[in-house]
Amino acid sequence: FMQDYPSPEEPMLLEMLGSRPYKVVDSRRIAEEAGNVLTQNIVLLGAASPDIPLKKESLQEAIRRTVPQKTVDMNLKAFDMGIDAGKSE
Repeated sequence: FMQDYPSPEEPMLLEMLGSRPYKVVDSRRIAEEAGNVLTQNIVLLGAASPDIPLKKESLQEAIRRTVPQKTVDMNLKAFDMGIDAGKSE
């Protein structure tokens, strides 16, 4: 969040979500397991991917094309771990 604003607390987030479905994913822990905390966004992409109207292969190809070449395998691992986390949460 923005520098001078506090992060929202869980009750506030739940209130904002209302009756919408949601998943709770420990993206930091999973990203660290994948190899780098900076892959958190890819973990979350994986967790959300079943609800995104794109094929898994298309998202994987987008990852290959957009992350630095030396981090492709780590990011693909983070993506797969995110998928698994989204299923189990």
